[in-house]
Amino acid sequence: MNYFFFYPPGGQYIRGEDRCQVAVSDLAATSMRPPLDLAYMAAMARQAGHRVWIRDYPAEGKSWQDYIRDLQDCKPDVLVMSAISSSFADDMQAFAVAREINPAILTLAKGAPFLEGVEEVMTRHPELDVIIRGEYKPIFQEFVRTGIEDCRGIVYRRADQIVINPPMPLTYALDDFPFPCRALVANERYVRPDTGEPQTTIQAAEGCPYHCTYCLAYQLDGHRIKRRSPESIVAEMECCVTQHNIRNFFFRADTFTANAAWVKALCTQILKSPISGQISWVANSRVDTLDAERLQWMKAAGCWLVALGVELGYDEGLKRIRKGTTCSQAETAMSLLRQAGIKSYGFFMLGFPWERKTEVMQTIEFAKQLRCDFYEFSIFVPYPGTEIYKEMRRNGIAVPDMQNHHHARAGAGTPHLTAEELMQLRKLALRTVYLRPAYLFDRLREMAKDRRAAVNYCRYGMKLLRNII
Repeated sequence: MNYFFFYPPGGQYIRGEDRCQVAVSDLAATSMRPPLDLAYMAAMARQAGHRVWIRDYPAEGKSWQDYIRDLQDCKPDVLVMSAISSSFADDMQAFAVAREINPAILTLAKGAPFLEGVEEVMTRHPELDVIIRGEYKPIFQEFVRTGIEDCRGIVYRRADQIVINPPMPLTYALDDFPFPCRALVANERYVRPDTGEPQTTIQAAEGCPYHCTYCLAYQLDGHRIKRRSPESIVAEMECCVTQHNIRNFFFRADTFTANAAWVKALCTQILKSPISGQISWVANSRVDTLDAERLQWMKAAGCWLVALGVELGYDEGLKRIRKGTTCSQAETAMSLLRQAGIKSYGFFMLGFPWERKTEVMQTIEFAKQLRCDFYEFSIFVPYPGTEIYKEMRRNGIAVPDMQNHHHARAGAGTPHLTAEELMQLRKLALRTVYLRPAYLFDRLREMAKDRRAAVNYCRYGMKLLRNII
């Protein structure tokens, strides 16, 4: 059969990670990420003997006309999309267009929009045939092996009925999946922001033991952390270097630094591999899972940046969202990163339902004090399926229309702040941290040392200025 995997034409979003659905054009220092989910599923379909295509229309600068032409040329039997809440109506229109070209085509979608209300979604969108619910990799692997009726973790149509199959147990091992099919991906389109070199994502671990009320991570991947073996991760990195000339990596893991022994084992495996000294990488972390020894190993193995979800600048707020961290721990983490010579990327959130301007300003001032190398401020999004979404519904707090509300654009206000006030506060936050004389001086000093980085800093700086002025 012919399988066609795609991100539909339209805005540039971070789609493949499901829990993060932000528009890249509105982010301060982030570039497009490769369609890792599509590449994983394409590898599974190819392994099962099917013909496969991958298209990321936004990243490739392709239009709806290109999409229609590809459907006519490739003649797919199965059309697979990664959908997101912020553009869901447009996403479903892509299936409707395909149905007009081939009424017999089977349409399948995965993503965060399907955590709740799947029967209503299927009823509202007759162009959608199959939904993957939960962690997509084991479900899709079973789908290409068994077909629809015997596949756990999916919702599908049978005549006039909507059938919800039993869930897929979270008992799989990440080493059991084939490496993503990067040969069909336009790898040159996904770059490291500061140098413009090709960068790809490596799925290092998944699952999160924490209970943050705003986050989809444990809803999608479960509370138990599943880690790939260091040998498997490094083998994939070696393929990227030798086959695709990719030497920059983002290790995707909700809790990359949670286990010190695993971090050390991975770094040791990198250091003894043929690619040691040739690669650079970044990872996400929590502020309470860093120490000097861990960072020393990471730095030696090529880590140049760690992204930290600080979220809020006052401890009471961190308790309310069940983050499980404190502002003091964030300060310690930033200090440790500076001592290790690793750059920091701090992520913060504004506009929780209880927040007034006073609390938002506390977060902005705290972020400035942390002296991160890069910053992002996100408007809070109550994704369906999260604990805070359910809490808002119980308390009668209006939930914004996801089609018009994302991390950089407020489609609705809160009980205390209007949508316009939220967006202006976000711009104020970005101006506060990025236009500080001390911050600008540090960046100019870096630019003087690296001409290539200087060009990219200027490019992202212009994008930032357009967003905040």
